[in-house]
Amino acid sequence: MKTPKYLFSIFVFTILFWQPLHAAGNALQPMADKSSFLHGYPEKSPLQVNKRLIHQLDNVTTRMSGISPNASVGFAVPPDVLITAGVLDFAINYSPALIKELSHIKLYLNDEILATLTLPKPLSDTQLNRQKSWQIQLKPELLKDYNQIRFQLVGYYTEQCQDDFNRNIWAELSQTASLELTYQPLAVDSELALLPEPFFYSQLNQMLSLPMVFAAKPSPVELESAAIVSSWFGLLADWRKADFPVLLNQLPDEHAVVFASNERRPEFLRDYPSVDEPSIEIISNPVHRYKKLLLVMGKDDQQLKQAALALAHAHQMMTGRTATITSGPNINKRAAYDAPRWLNTQRPVKLGNLIQYPNQLQIQGVGSPPANLNLRFPPDLFIWREQGVPLELIYRYTPSKSVTDTRLNLLINGQFMQGYVLEEHRHDNIVLDKLTIPFTRDVSGEDQQNLTIPSFKTSANNTLTFDFSFTIAKSGYCEAVPRDTNYGRIDENSTIDVSDYGHYIKMPNLRAFAQAGFPFTKYADLQKTLLYLDQNSSSETLNLLLNTVAMFSASTGYPANYINIVNQLDGIELRDKDILVFGDPQSFRFDKNPQLQVLTTQHLRALNETLYPGDSAQNVQIELKSKGPLASILGFQSPFNNKRSVIALSANSPQGYQLLKDTLLDDESLNKIKAAAVLIDSFGITSAESQQSYYVGSLAIYKLLWFHLSDHPILLALLSVMVLLILSYIIWRLLRVLTAKRLAEGE
Repeated sequence: MKTPKYLFSIFVFTILFWQPLHAAGNALQPMADKSSFLHGYPEKSPLQVNKRLIHQLDNVTTRMSGISPNASVGFAVPPDVLITAGVLDFAINYSPALIKELSHIKLYLNDEILATLTLPKPLSDTQLNRQKSWQIQLKPELLKDYNQIRFQLVGYYTEQCQDDFNRNIWAELSQTASLELTYQPLAVDSELALLPEPFFYSQLNQMLSLPMVFAAKPSPVELESAAIVSSWFGLLADWRKADFPVLLNQLPDEHAVVFASNERRPEFLRDYPSVDEPSIEIISNPVHRYKKLLLVMGKDDQQLKQAALALAHAHQMMTGRTATITSGPNINKRAAYDAPRWLNTQRPVKLGNLIQYPNQLQIQGVGSPPANLNLRFPPDLFIWREQGVPLELIYRYTPSKSVTDTRLNLLINGQFMQGYVLEEHRHDNIVLDKLTIPFTRDVSGEDQQNLTIPSFKTSANNTLTFDFSFTIAKSGYCEAVPRDTNYGRIDENSTIDVSDYGHYIKMPNLRAFAQAGFPFTKYADLQKTLLYLDQNSSSETLNLLLNTVAMFSASTGYPANYINIVNQLDGIELRDKDILVFGDPQSFRFDKNPQLQVLTTQHLRALNETLYPGDSAQNVQIELKSKGPLASILGFQSPFNNKRSVIALSANSPQGYQLLKDTLLDDESLNKIKAAAVLIDSFGITSAESQQSYYVGSLAIYKLLWFHLSDHPILLALLSVMVLLILSYIIWRLLRVLTAKRLAEGE
């Protein structure tokens, strides 16, 4: 009997498609063992396209001139992708005075010339028509981890000898220029020795986004483990910022960190082999095969936390696919104000210890960008009415008879601070603006300056700018010093000294919190921090928690080893803790919990005093619900210790928490956070002061009295007179005793 055609079709379909469908179905089920995580990469990864505008790339300069002929952009290529094609789409506006036959632009990729671009003839007398678009194919074989595209203008406005400083020589890259890269994901070994890659690549100048995966709503100890790991990634990300989305029992489609104990683990790891000791393991995603999962595992929550600590402090010693922690880790607690990224407050600090890459403090040539140095001061550094922060500056430069009016300008946070003329002939001492400048060695072109950074211009995060401004003196129409032969360098043995200053600050101070995580970061390991949140907190709240802890470590440069996270306050000693609250304290349940009730009452009082300043009898009593997203940050004095602080971050909806998260991830928004309370809505940020202020820190008694009485001159004068009278009386009594003694001896 003949087989019906439709049965034959079913048979063929089964042979061709049953096995792939069966495999795909299994991939979504819990894995019975490790084999599914250890497989290779059977399928070819799909091609993907990434297109970005020029201004979204790194270190962008778009203008070219005679003295600064180069415009450039930088971009990184992650090591786990293969670039198969690249297209640079751009247009250039240029000066109508340029001679078309002589002028051109050279295009380089990593200093390898790609093209020579001739400038088109003008179509009309308008500048906008003097523009041409190009689409240049990049050579993938020239790409590396970090790349630079450079445009070099060769511009002539005359066929005779010309002046490179002439303003007629210019060209500018359009802001609509874009770079399109086609890439293919590559297989990455499951190798712990690569950490922190592939989860974080330092060469990528972009925000880190790394999901944190839990089985269900995490316990406080699980959250502490995640906070330690996120703080480690946060300090690695530093200025790039870091975001840690929280997934509950979901398999991510990108690189992620998974927290799993033997009792609590995501469903896709349900049958994954158990562990007897704290373990760190890196595996392939069972569905998205080109992505990796970093497993932080333990027999229970305590072992999970040990594994997190080991990852943050000993990842350099981990190799292979799995690392088991057989002992420890035992980590000593840190002293106050010893954060690795903060200026040392015990001794002078060399600027060489603060640089991030070689030649950071060196300038070459006319028109070069200035050298910048980041300084992080402890936020509560007390520099009130002092001359400023002492800076002993040693610098070198190339003197030349052709260089006149050449200066070194110093700026702090973009504000001019001091300027020095760089002279060819000098004496042993030169006085400039009443500052004596000693020279330690009689070496041409080396100077030493003692100056102070004005205290009113300093904050927790500062940028110190050294701008060598070389001015060329021409002796003829075409004679000038070559633009790249001048050098200026700040000696790395220059020092900055904050060791003579105390710690004292007015609170609440949300600027100190936003800029440096103060007061929690006073101890870099957060040993004096208690983080409280409701046990039913949403994923958005947990995401904000991890982001905030990562922000602290980005400031301090140290993981949050001793952070304490709780969702109930019974039996917890609160007198020695600064408290960080996530969620609205007024919505917390405080049944039979007097400590939480006190915290909620103080939060409501501080909120009322901030929003409705004045006589408490005039406060507005109202309850309402708003449909729009709204978030707040509120600081107030701890009800358990008048030298401790509470900061509460809350929102009325998931969209409100998104607003709060976006604010903390944006530098411009962070600069708007100040005073005692901040309200955030879709239209901006509003800050408000509090009537109830307090001070934390300690000062010498004479400084303390002088500071607090400085706003009361009459009282200060009376106190001074009283002190003089007391001293006069003591001296008078002492003289009487001495006189009586002499008289007695004379008799």
